[in-house]
Amino acid sequence: MGGWRGKLPFDLLEYTTTMNLNQRCGFPRASVLRIACWAVILLGLDSALVAGETAARRGYRLLTTKAYLPVDIHESEFSRIWEIWPEPVRSEAEQALPTQRRKMAFSRYGLIEDPDDKDGLPLGYVDDGTGGWVINCLQCHGGKVAGIVMPGLGNSHFAFKTFAEDVIKLRLSMGRKLSRREMTGLTIPLGRSNGTTNAQIFSEVFVSMRDEQLEFRPDQGMPPLVHCDLDAPPLWNTSKKKRLYIDGFVEKSHRVIMQFILSPENHSSTIRGWEDDFRDILAWIESLEAPPYPWAIDHSLAEQGRTLFESNCAECHGTYGSEGTYPERTVALDEIGTDVVRLRGMPRTIASFLVVDG
Repeated sequence: MGGWRGKLPFDLLEYTTTMNLNQRCGFPRASVLRIACWAVILLGLDSALVAGETAARRGYRLLTTKAYLPVDIHESEFSRIWEIWPEPVRSEAEQALPTQRRKMAFSRYGLIEDPDDKDGLPLGYVDDGTGGWVINCLQCHGGKVAGIVMPGLGNSHFAFKTFAEDVIKLRLSMGRKLSRREMTGLTIPLGRSNGTTNAQIFSEVFVSMRDEQLEFRPDQGMPPLVHCDLDAPPLWNTSKKKRLYIDGFVEKSHRVIMQFILSPENHSSTIRGWEDDFRDILAWIESLEAPPYPWAIDHSLAEQGRTLFESNCAECHGTYGSEGTYPERTVALDEIGTDVVRLRGMPRTIASFLVVDG
């Protein structure tokens, strides 16, 4: 699933796409272009190879190398964030080596180590080229099981609220004035427990400030924000779905996942120019498959489970295997009796905005 990352010398496709080789290696911009051109010639990587990159691989590369949102925190700040931790952990961090402090920070905030760059940024962040960390989908949808990192799995470790609050505390301790974005963030309810995500809130906030042409309209008013944090679901059933989200109110489309880049800092023309990127990102999401079970299987017991599942669960949850079915059934709320908070928290004006043609 790592696509091209780490497979070509100099990570050529990543560097020439993000134009940050000069920042990483200290080369002038013109030299970067010459190096890239000579590498293509010498390695025989002609245009046919780039053209042969699948949409799914391109989508993963874009997701993990391109910044679509403003910077959340800078590397220089992250290296100091331990300074505002409570005791006794702050003293422990002060006495630790920088590499140990970094691991402590990853653990405190539930950040997942990038398997392609274990000494670099966590899986859910992209370097903007100046040391700025920019969040992406994998912060909530990149998890791990038994220490194995799995892009597409919900991150059950992420302490979103703790991280956001600590960044603000650090900046205030450094005498920095909070930005409008950070001030707004103080009023937005985030996850109340580690591993949950309140992503619906970002939909409501971002969409409420855009008109139908995606022009920024901050005077339109903010809807009431209801706390409805959920577990981030795994993404590897997306290819089987025609509709997205647990309530199934919106048809699957690359535009639906673009709602999370409607940040005020992004101009409408920039957002529209990213449509092809998000077609590829959706292709990567749809390419994901559930990883194989890593431990020993009691096949006799599994067969008994299959019989029970198909007799009692498959009507709603489908079946598995090469001939598997995926009914994508929607059950009336009164009948299924599940929590109504997400439904009540999503204003119909926001929901209708997301129902778009592909």
